[in-house]
Amino acid sequence: MPKLLITNPKGKRHSFNLVSASNSQRPNEIQTHDLDQIIRRLPPNILEEMSARGLTIPPGEVGLLLSRLKAADLNISIGD
Repeated sequence: MPKLLITNPKGKRHSFNLVSASNSQRPNEIQTHDLDQIIRRLPPNILEEMSARGLTIPPGEVGLLLSRLKAADLNISIGD
C-alpha cells in the first residue's frame, strides 16, 4: 500500500496511507475543507504523482496529516 512519508528537520518520520481514489470514501464537509488546505501545502510533484497513480488521502487520515503539515522544512515523498 503506498504511503505519504513526511520527515521533519529532526529526522522524525510520519507515514500516512494513500488509497485508490476510485475506492475511497467521500469526505464530509469538514474533511473536504481540510483536504483543500492539505492540497495547498503539498509540493506540486507529490500532487502530480498522486494524480498519476490515482491515489488520494483517506478521510480518516485528513486531520492528523493536516496537523503534521503545519511544520516547516518538511521532506515529503511517496513510498510503497
